[in-house]
Amino acid sequence: MAKKAASLIIFIAAAALVFTMFIFSSQDDKASSDLSRDVSRFIAETVNPSYWKRCGSTVRENILDFMSLPVRKTAHFAEYALLGVLLMCGFMCLRFPMPLRALYSFLICAAAAAADEYHQSFVSGRAGMVADVLLDILGGACGILLVIILCLAGLYLIGHIRLKKGARRRRPPEQKKTQYRAAPPPDGAGTEFRA
Repeated sequence: MAKKAASLIIFIAAAALVFTMFIFSSQDDKASSDLSRDVSRFIAETVNPSYWKRCGSTVRENILDFMSLPVRKTAHFAEYALLGVLLMCGFMCLRFPMPLRALYSFLICAAAAAADEYHQSFVSGRAGMVADVLLDILGGACGILLVIILCLAGLYLIGHIRLKKGARRRRPPEQKKTQYRAAPPPDGAGTEFRA
């Protein structure tokens, strides 16, 4: 029952993430560009604040123009990677084989990516791009793969610890070695016998 409740909470978080992505996709090209530039400005100011203060407005604009596209694509990848992680964690709480968990998570990520880009094609100044769909799907697949790797690493560690404990239990108790002391020397110890 607790696992089902946990999976429901995780799936609600995944649905909220998809809803948030659709809200961002609903922004027109100017609002989306402004958001990307704001994030780029924040990164540039954080990474090298002294240079950002010294450089002129033209250089700043060039930096923001250069950074906007990578920031936007990284955001696409990261949000779908997070979606893949959430979906995979949600399915981990349910009784499905691991390949089915990964397949369901991947299909949901792919469907969300395609629907998001299709929805974006109706927004003024924006277009649905196949490259973005592929990038989103790649992000989702990486998130799913990350969860699988972490689960396998956890199972390996648990199995390794259990094997060590089992080996300690099965080990026969060490037999006490009988220690023999040398007999104390007689009173005449140290005397030499002569023929």
